[in-house]
Amino acid sequence: MNYDLNIDLVAFVIGYATFVFYLWQYIADRKWKRKQFAVEVMNKIKDDAEFRLAIAFIDWREREPLIPDRYITSDKQKKSFKHTNKEMALAFDMNLREKLPDTDSYDLKLDEYSIERMVYVDVFERFFQYLEDISSFIKIKLIKWEDVMTICY
Repeated sequence: MNYDLNIDLVAFVIGYATFVFYLWQYIADRKWKRKQFAVEVMNKIKDDAEFRLAIAFIDWREREPLIPDRYITSDKQKKSFKHTNKEMALAFDMNLREKLPDTDSYDLKLDEYSIERMVYVDVFERFFQYLEDISSFIKIKLIKWEDVMTICY
């Protein structure tokens, strides 16, 4: 009878140790997957040309960046434009916008519209959405702030 108790005890200890080991592996794997996801999220900054352009707009006072290909509609259209902080600020000036009918949205007034201003608005809308996505990933604990701190540069 003592022998049966010892066998049951050994089986329980082995089973418990196996459970703890696999639980530890699962937790370690989840941490690794979370880190991999954070790296993928952060790599979008260097992999996405428009994200790089948004960062360049923030960094540069004056430059002549290329207009992204999706905005070029003809061979005769200019391929770059003169970027200045003043022109970028005008692209976001609410005085140059009008409310769109039946929505809560605003868009540039037709007489204020230009490809350059559209590039500013579109590039930053995508970039800010990306930052909002990162924030929501942190809030739901899909990634940790420490994993994406490099975005603060």
